[in-house]
Parts: sequence; structure tokens; C-alpha cells
Amino acid sequence: MSADNGGLGGLLQPGDGMNDDPNTDPSTLRFAVGNLVIYKRKDGWQEGEIFRVAQLLTLGDRRQRIAYLVWPLCYLPDDEMGTEWVYTDSDECIRPRPEDKTPDPANFRPLLTVPEDPMYFLYTNTEKFDAQCSDGPRVADVLGGRENPDGSVSMNLKGRKVKTAMLNIPGNVHGVDGYTAMIFSVNNISTRKSGPAMTDPMVHFESIVPPERSLAQLEKAAKTSNDKMLQLADALMLGCKGWPRDPYRACNLYRAAAWGCSEEEQMTVRYDSIPVGPPEALLAVCGTNIAMLRQKAGIPLDKPCMPRIWMAEGLKSDENMEALRQICFWVSQALKLHGHVTPLALTMAQGIQDIRFLTDARVTDEIKEHCEQIMKAYQCRQLEIEAENMMEQGNLPRGDASEDALAQFAPKAVEIFEGMPKANDELYIEFKPIPRPPYSMVVLMMLPAKGRIQKVVTLPDSLQACPFSQESFEYAFIRLSYDLHLGRLRTNARNRPSVFSVLDDGHGNTAFAAFLEEKLKACNTQVKLIKASKRINKKKTAKSYGTIVSGLMTTLLDIPGFLFSVGSMSDDASLAQEAFYDEAVIRSERAIGEGADINVSDKHHLQEASRWKSRGNELFQSRKFNIAVKCYSFALSHLRRVVKFDQTSYTLLGTTLSNRALCALGLADEANLTSEFRLRYTRMAIEDTETALRSSWCANVPQNIRGKLRFSRDKATASYDSL
Repeated sequence: MSADNGGLGGLLQPGDGMNDDPNTDPSTLRFAVGNLVIYKRKDGWQEGEIFRVAQLLTLGDRRQRIAYLVWPLCYLPDDEMGTEWVYTDSDECIRPRPEDKTPDPANFRPLLTVPEDPMYFLYTNTEKFDAQCSDGPRVADVLGGRENPDGSVSMNLKGRKVKTAMLNIPGNVHGVDGYTAMIFSVNNISTRKSGPAMTDPMVHFESIVPPERSLAQLEKAAKTSNDKMLQLADALMLGCKGWPRDPYRACNLYRAAAWGCSEEEQMTVRYDSIPVGPPEALLAVCGTNIAMLRQKAGIPLDKPCMPRIWMAEGLKSDENMEALRQICFWVSQALKLHGHVTPLALTMAQGIQDIRFLTDARVTDEIKEHCEQIMKAYQCRQLEIEAENMMEQGNLPRGDASEDALAQFAPKAVEIFEGMPKANDELYIEFKPIPRPPYSMVVLMMLPAKGRIQKVVTLPDSLQACPFSQESFEYAFIRLSYDLHLGRLRTNARNRPSVFSVLDDGHGNTAFAAFLEEKLKACNTQVKLIKASKRINKKKTAKSYGTIVSGLMTTLLDIPGFLFSVGSMSDDASLAQEAFYDEAVIRSERAIGEGADINVSDKHHLQEASRWKSRGNELFQSRKFNIAVKCYSFALSHLRRVVKFDQTSYTLLGTTLSNRALCALGLADEANLTSEFRLRYTRMAIEDTETALRSSWCANVPQNIRGKLRFSRDKATASYDSL
């Protein structure tokens, strides 16, 4: 059979590929053989794999068109199994397979917010203005409603009193800044995501009330747009603009908007299809199913009801169980396809826990799978709340500002720093590796007298290979000074310290102290070197600087996702990382953080790096990848301590990263490894090569070394895709 995608009259039989016409450029194709896609069938959007790509010619005008032969990956009856032709290369018929966007607690990283900068005019060359004075249309003026003191608008739609409002979801749930809502009563709210704040209030309200003047115009627009289909469903459900209400048809339109099909086609869509509509449509269908379940269970719709109540009712009969299955399906699909986390998903997760829903024998495997998606979002939200509480208490540093803001701030950083009031206190700065593979370098700025962190700067991957270079120092200085420009944590006092103290390690940190002293020589701010063993004051009970830093690092390591993702703490991830490092490398990296690498010259580190790289090359030739990769890691650990780089050291760095990437690919080819380990080793190879190729120092590497890096990257990428 063939997919119903709008047939072409007078088609020639598809050829064996794109070689039918030499003028066809294969690079313009959206998909290639082996790509995973979703494509439209009569019974909905299904998942498939491109089996063949062909060129079609329309008789008469000789127009060229592309066709894809797709092998379905979904379950189909025996008489429907087999490849299917998709004759239109457009999003209306075929699309890339969507990625799973469900928030994953294993990859959780806290959203470190940056407060608005009231002093932005110091570096943007713009004048201050009062946003309250800006002119713009008011919702009440446009709609003829009554504006309320809280900023909402009350109006009358066909005798039904409606109130518009912006609902701020607590904690900025996964980037959702607000909701435009139509409220019929205190307990009955229909929400639509509005996104970031906009200057025109009508943009918010039009997500529910369509601009079309007649129902016929809106019905015509709905035939070509899922968003308009959703507006049409809302209009018929709510009776907007005095149009007649038709709740039954509205439910069908919600399903059509969710499945991404016409009103007629939604009746034949299979429930194992992929809904391609907007997330709001998916949740609207979910809302209709919740209402049906509550009606069957005898729960009044005009009274508040927590999900755990109607979930428990859903277990009492097969009919209720089917409604419950559909509810879980739509919520999980909104999470999986769009990463759309709503209060409904979070309260459902709480209900799953409260009534021990997943332990009930009546719950099917399909429902359990959907609930697992919902629980992931809930676990991420709990981690977010924990991080938000720490930020409110001043125990979690701020994030970095946008790259645009930092780029504007950088040229005036010293001038702005000099213009800040001077406080009679001390800030301590130290470059310190995280004490676990891959030993990423971070820059800590703290108040030693109070034992409190002020800022943590994590160097990007491109600078991790040379953390004590001038470029790394500049990167750290801009972010540290911008953080002080925003104000101190907890107090928000905008001032500069009278003293910057830096760890005296005789090498990298000492070099940063010299860099800082040169930067701030006109600012009357002292820069002094401090031994890690020195106490912060003369009291016998006073802690040393090293003890305080170690305690703060331990605290930061305990914050989920702050210095590294939660998933990297798994046993498999740790084993895969540590396979890159010998025990001697681990001891050496930890020694840096403890100040053991003192007064060792760049020359010594370069000699040691060259020696270990040569040893790795010998082992690589012998295919002893598991030992060679550790030799390359030892070479890189020495290169990370070099302060003054030249072309020789950059060449050595690029070569070592390329060789370690090839070793990782050799490890990934080991026959006795699981697929998880193969993926991790291949991903590490990609990271090594990308670290070099995306860095600014790569321009100092000879062309042949850059070619080796690109070769290693392309080989690693191809291996990763094949896995």
C-alpha cells in the first residue's frame, strides 16, 4: 500500500535513486537512506525509516519531485506491512522524528538566574527609561471590557462573564513565563501558554479569542493550521464573540488539532500514532477526558478535585481505565514531544505517589510507561525547587549573563569596576579542578571571613585544555567583575573589595594574580598572594584558606547538577570516565587542588607531556588502547598546567587530543563492551576533537594537525550515529 499524501497524476515509476537526473543536487534533500522520520498515513502520523530515495517526473511539464520509500516501524496488520511511498517532501507529509524532550533528572542542571541589571546603561550607551511610561494599547480599550485593579479584564461573552488574567506559575516551570487564562469561576480555568512578556497585550489574548470576524473565516483558516484549529475548538467550547456553543464538535476539533489532521480524519487516527499538534491542543484533549472521567465517577465539574481523586476512580472500571489511559497518554506526549511541563503534570505526579498508583495490579504497562515520563518531570521540578530555595538564601551563585551582555560589558569592565564604591573587605579567588573525572577547572570567588561563596565560573570546554592561558584569565575576569557589578549575594551591595587574595601556588594561580594586578593597577585595589595553609585571622580556632575552599567545594558537589550532571554520577558513567585516567593521573589532578604543584616550570610540564604522548603513541601502534588513552590523559594533565603557550605547545595539545580521541574509538570497538559503554567512549572522542576545533587556540595549530582533528571528529561522529 502507499501512504495517502496527495497523489500525483501521470507519475513515472520511481527510479533506483537520485542518479536518474545529473542535475539533481543530493545535498538539497531533507532526508537520506537510513534516516528515522515520521510520516502521515490515513490512520495518523507513524514512525518509519527511509528505505529509498527516488526522483519523480510529472508528465507534460517534466517537473521534478522527490519521493521517499519508507519502512514503517509501528505495528501494522499483516495486509498493511511493507514499504510505503511518500510523494511530497514537505512537513505536511513527512518530518524528522522528534527528539524526546521529557525533562530528565539524570541530566538536570539548575537554572542559575541572573537578576536584571539596573546599571546596564553603563556599558550599553543607552539612557535609563521608565517602563511604566511606555505607551501601548490596553486590553480593556480593545475589547471594550472593564479593567480590574489587578491588571485583569472582565468582559461578557454571550451572557457568560469572563475574566482574563496572567497566571504566574511558581518557580518558572521549565521556561514557562506565564499563562493567558480565561476564568469562568474560581475553580474552572482554561489555560493557554503565552510565552515571554510582550509589549502588545492583544498578542496574549488572541491565543484564545481569534481575530477572525466570523465563524466561517475561522473554519477556513483552521483547515491549514493546527493553531487555528485549536482556536476554533476554543471558540465553539466557550462561545466566543457570541458564536453558538458546540461542545461535542469542539472535542473533535481538539483531537484534530492534537493529531495534526482534519476534523474528518481524526475519527480514524490510531492511538499509537504520534500527535504533531501544539502542546496546548494535546492538553485540551486531556482536559476533555478528565471531564468525562469525573462525570462517570460522579465528581461535580464545578468543584475543585485533585488528580489523585479521579485517578483512584479511574481504577474502578474498564471504562474509567480507558479514560485514565488517554489522560496519561496526552500528558506524557506533551512532555515527550514538547517538554511542556504544566501544573497538571506535576499534580498528577504527586497523585501517583500519594495513592501508590504504579503498584496497583490493574495499571497496565502502557499506563506505567506514560506515568514514568510524568514522574521524570516531577523529579526535575523537585530539584529545581531545591536549587531555587538555595538561590533565595544566597547559598547558590548566580549564573552568567548572556553572551551579548558580557560582550558589551567586557570593554568597560575595568572602568566600571573602578567606579564602584570600595568596601573594606577581602575576596579570595582560586582556580580549582573539580575532584572527579574529567577534572574540569572552575574559578571560585568567596568571602573568606564568612566562608561564603560569591561566584563560580566554569571554564568552557575550549579552555579546559589550557585553563591558565591569558584567554582563560580574561574569560574569568569578565564574569567575576560582572558578578560584582550586579551586587553581592544576599545583601545586593554593589561594591568592590579593598583586597583580592589569590592562592600562591607558584604557578597557575600565581600567574592569575599577576594578571589581575596588571588589570587593576589603576583601581587602588590590592592583589596579594595567600598560602593555602594561612589562617583567615589570628585566632587559634580560625580555619585556613585551604580548609574553607575544600568545605565550599564539598558543598557545591552536593548540589544536584551544579558542577556536573546528575547522570554523570552513575556507575557506568564513572567507569567510562575513569577508564581515561590512571591512578597516577587521578592523584596528580587532585594534587593540583591541594597546592602540591608549586614552583614547577612550564618547561618541565611540556617535557613530561611530550614524554607521555610518545609513550601513548607506542601503545597505540600496539593497539593497547586501554593503556595508551591513560598516557594521553597524563600528557594532557601536564599541558593543563602550562601558563605561557606558544605554537609548539599548542601543536602538542592538538595532537594529544586527536590521538586520545582515536584511542577512545578503539576502545568503543572492543567486542566485549555494552552499547552504553560504546556510546560513552564515542561521545568522549567527539568531545575531545570538538574541544580543539571550536577553540580560538586551534588557529595556532598547524594545518595538518587540524586535518587530523577533523578526521577524528568525523570518524567519531559517524560511529556515534551508527550506534
